[in-house]
Amino acid sequence: DVYRNLKERDLAGRGDRFILEGENSVHNLVRHGRIPLESVCVSTKRLAAMAPLLEALRDAAVPVYALDAEAYSQIVGFNFHRGVLACGRKLPAAAPEALLRQACPANGASTVVLCENVNNLDNMGAVFRNAAAFGCKAVVFDATSADPYYRKSI
Repeated sequence: DVYRNLKERDLAGRGDRFILEGENSVHNLVRHGRIPLESVCVSTKRLAAMAPLLEALRDAAVPVYALDAEAYSQIVGFNFHRGVLACGRKLPAAAPEALLRQACPANGASTVVLCENVNNLDNMGAVFRNAAAFGCKAVVFDATSADPYYRKSI
């Protein structure tokens, strides 16, 4: 049910859940293992190509659902082409001081991105991608920014 009518549900939010789109995003989440996944929904066309990722999900006891393209589109409410969706649980919000203490050890330098009032979801996604490319240890958004767990941001 969490994958049903994604466009409509994105407007209302999902409480402590979030949806992740695309193989790379799901792979990165599984590889780093910081955020718990509830389930993964995969297009039958992507099963063979995603075999190593699916094996890691199976080892982690994450349910995986395989759907053909027509069923996928009917459930999500639009013509979906990315091949994989995942449902995860949001991490509890960390106090900025604790996050910075964890990301910036006393004996070394770290790069942390601090952002305020980021409300364009494309820009938020770009912040995450650039932070990852530069090896940043943390990304912090203020309370005026959009939800960083929005499916098009991650």
